[in-house]
Amino acid sequence: MGFFRPHVPLYAPPKWFDVIGKPEDILLPTGMKDGDFDDLPEAARLISPGVFESYQKLLQYGGVEKLREFVHAYLACVAFVDHQIGRVLTALEQSPYATNTLVVLWSDHGYHLGEKEAIGKTTLWQRSS
Repeated sequence: MGFFRPHVPLYAPPKWFDVIGKPEDILLPTGMKDGDFDDLPEAARLISPGVFESYQKLLQYGGVEKLREFVHAYLACVAFVDHQIGRVLTALEQSPYATNTLVVLWSDHGYHLGEKEAIGKTTLWQRSS
């Protein structure tokens, strides 16, 4: 079984946006350390330019409010898929297979939500790798 969320486009039923709360109440990542990019090898800069450009474009397009909306949508997707996983686990517990089934949950990557002035994946920092 697999789930596509959280992933762009960040769609989830409206209920899950309500569960998260209002976008203006979302806590955003704090600023970057001075010199945070200084130790990056050139290869790291080349494999993920889009995540840095996306962050800048998001801020240019709508400022911090747009970033809050983006993070709000991401968190709504996380809440939605978390609930779906819970439904699957409940159904498994109530089935005849509960005692002989292993459940493994993994993700292919993490996602920057403004940390390191990045939006997205494909960086070599711990958050996305």
